[in-house]
Amino acid sequence: MKNPIFTKKEYEVFVGSKKTILAITVHNFKEISPISFSNLKKIVGDEIDIDELGHYYISEGMLNKFYENIKTKSDVEEVYISPDAPRVFISSTIENLKKERKLLKKTIEVDLRYHVYISEAGGSGSPAREYILKKLKSSDIYICIVGERYGSELEVDGNKISATEDEFNHAKKWNIPPLVYVKKVPKRDDKTDNFLAKIGDYLGGSLWQEFETPEELIKYAKSDIAELWKKKKGEIDNDATSDNTP
Repeated sequence: MKNPIFTKKEYEVFVGSKKTILAITVHNFKEISPISFSNLKKIVGDEIDIDELGHYYISEGMLNKFYENIKTKSDVEEVYISPDAPRVFISSTIENLKKERKLLKKTIEVDLRYHVYISEAGGSGSPAREYILKKLKSSDIYICIVGERYGSELEVDGNKISATEDEFNHAKKWNIPPLVYVKKVPKRDDKTDNFLAKIGDYLGGSLWQEFETPEELIKYAKSDIAELWKKKKGEIDNDATSDNTP
């Protein structure tokens, strides 16, 4: 491999305390640019060792591919999210709603500064069901996006259901406030229609929003999430006040 991201000497000069500034060479153009450790992992891979920063090298092709996937400098810069910020879990089929999931996650993190979990962020391969449900149980808000497909099925308690329906069932069981968004499509498979009927029975029509484009989804969800958390935060604060009342 060639074209180092930065040499050990450059690393010591520019970042004495191992922060985030890297010297990057692309087509003989040298740029000093801020980049987060998490984004460095996207370039180099998950095996990167923070103690060995400065010894990593990357091919020009890999680096250019990384830059093709980011549109603005803000995409590279790390967004600080407080550990105490609300946690949002996004549930849906993946491949046919990939664009919606990616944009919604980014919007919630950047604009609302909330934590977001989507299953494809769990590492290589498919995260285990137990891991996903653990993330769901620790979430404050559950978002379900329904498209035309029901999704791959897994066996749960003797029944075959999709991962999305499994997550919906657990969100309901754990009383995690739901927000449901249904994409307008020409036709859905039968199992998706049955799942929607089940969701409708549970929600009674509230917090259900149809959308056509990812931009519409973002618009509705951003407002709904903030409003739902405001309501839930008020309930939490009231409960805390009641508990402390002599």
